[in-house]
Amino acid sequence: MELKFKTDGIRGIVQKEITPDLFYKIGCFLGANSNLVVVGKDTRRSGDLYCRALINGIISCGADVFELGVCVTPSLSFLTKHYSANYGVMITASHNPTEYNGIKVFDTNGDKIDNSIKEKINKLINDNSFIPMYKEDIGRIYDKSSSLIDIYLKSMFEEFDLDNLFDCSFLIDGSNGGGYKLLPALLNGFSINDFIKIGCSPDGENINLNVGSLHIHEKMQLLKKYACNFGFALDGDGDRLIGITPNTVLDGDVLSYIIIKNNLEQYKTGCVITPLTNRRIKKYLEELNINVYQSDVGDQNVYLKMKETGALIGFEKSGHILFNDHPCDGLYSLCNFLLTYRNHKNEVKKDLQNLKVNPSKLINIKSGDLEKVKHLLSNSNLKEEVYKRLKDDGYLFIRESGTEKLLRIYLESKDKNDLDRAESYLLEKVKGYVWNSWSSK
Repeated sequence: MELKFKTDGIRGIVQKEITPDLFYKIGCFLGANSNLVVVGKDTRRSGDLYCRALINGIISCGADVFELGVCVTPSLSFLTKHYSANYGVMITASHNPTEYNGIKVFDTNGDKIDNSIKEKINKLINDNSFIPMYKEDIGRIYDKSSSLIDIYLKSMFEEFDLDNLFDCSFLIDGSNGGGYKLLPALLNGFSINDFIKIGCSPDGENINLNVGSLHIHEKMQLLKKYACNFGFALDGDGDRLIGITPNTVLDGDVLSYIIIKNNLEQYKTGCVITPLTNRRIKKYLEELNINVYQSDVGDQNVYLKMKETGALIGFEKSGHILFNDHPCDGLYSLCNFLLTYRNHKNEVKKDLQNLKVNPSKLINIKSGDLEKVKHLLSNSNLKEEVYKRLKDDGYLFIRESGTEKLLRIYLESKDKNDLDRAESYLLEKVKGYVWNSWSSK
């Protein structure tokens, strides 16, 4: 099977679709083309194996390694730029379950590598005759795990003033992933000590397992049980943030809208959304009289559109929130929301009480013949029937996943019952070609 970088690096099933050889080859490429590489990983058991393979490749070809250990992807990106390293590498499969792992590579600015570098790596990892160019001067490995607190979190402590939040209690969820230590450490660093933590006990196998940003609805009962004001969850590698109140889900759309609305002067240059942004949120943003730009799905596409338009904030419903030169960082997003809440407490409370979004569903479809399913779903008559069931202001968006062998179908309607009817109709039409399907709100 040919491997290649997709929307968010390479990702696959451990020891089947990805192996130590893949990481070693990438390590050799990076080591031969750099002097310094920063390396981090999430909490998957396979991460130890792949991290060693990657680092062995890097140092064998002459470059030094700054090793962070378990961390979140945004910290890896931030520290790559801070140390002026040539590359940063995060070993993670993000929100996927533990049987997956993968790799994300960043350039010296902490940005995802461009297509020209991806193409070179793609060629190398699929070259069965590859022979590394080993160096006599072997690279060195330096433990830089302390920089996660001393530099990365410290930068947030210096930027944000989050006092006067003592009337709030929190439920926090580290997804048993890279942020399991950093999320509570962030709150403690701001002298916020009234919180309950879950998803902060990784065992190598339980990353994203019934915890994290993909399992936020299950937290509402816990929030009520512990009488917490807010709940916040990261995904496995900490680049997403989803929140909840006792009655409301604060996805990336809602969190971003509240931040923009209450800091309008700061974001007057506009914002970037995607085709998956809730139609009501889009309408509310337009009513703020700012430019609302739309990119393709994917945080890298949002980032590029921000650079193109000069927008200082962009976001995805899934919890990716990008701030100018600080893209996709769940912890940084949390700081921005808490600062907005602290500075505009009464207004934010009103927003949370009054904000209405359209019911929506994201249907994930696995099939042995995705092309056939895509062909069926592209039929104009079928789409017309779906829109009839969704009724006025209904919305349908179909795309292929950039990280998994899935089709994702986004449905939105003003009425939940209409939404359910549209979902049932769609699944009935493709059921002969579908192995498995599941929905998320």
